[in-house]
Amino acid sequence: MSATVNPGKYWRRADNRHASVPRLTDDSQLAANQSGYGHEARRHLHLRRAGEPAGLEAIISDRNSTSKAVWRARIVLATADGHGTNAIMRLTGKSKPCVWRWQERYIAEGIDGLLRDKTRPSGKKPLSRKVRLKVLAKTANETPANATHWSRASMAAQMGISPSSVGRIWAEPA
Repeated sequence: MSATVNPGKYWRRADNRHASVPRLTDDSQLAANQSGYGHEARRHLHLRRAGEPAGLEAIISDRNSTSKAVWRARIVLATADGHGTNAIMRLTGKSKPCVWRWQERYIAEGIDGLLRDKTRPSGKKPLSRKVRLKVLAKTANETPANATHWSRASMAAQMGISPSSVGRIWAEPA
């Protein structure tokens, strides 16, 4: 069952103009969304301090806000307005885990938690100095079998690293 949109109720921006995303107003859908997974803190989210609704509305209305900060603020405001998870998912176009993540982040850290991403470790560790020195020593002192010089691919196969890593090592200033 899809929620209906009340044409008179839209997000109000700080300059009192209507924003383009309508609020969902189907009360039966809200009641259905609030039963279920036992996420009490999220179901009964209250804005933590008196000025926070204005701060969240300011994020939404500020043209310089990143789009992800805007939809995060919309998740929090919709939760505070009593919308259930499914209604918020339809309103913002985000997944259930995403809605839950930002509700929990707001509960833990407030508005500041919505404005920054968590830092993540890099995907791969850089090659060690020892490996780089081995590649350079092998390049200078040995020649491959059946060839007059090393190619990136042959050196990579010999050393067990990628050809692009060999190219970066060779391109490093001496």
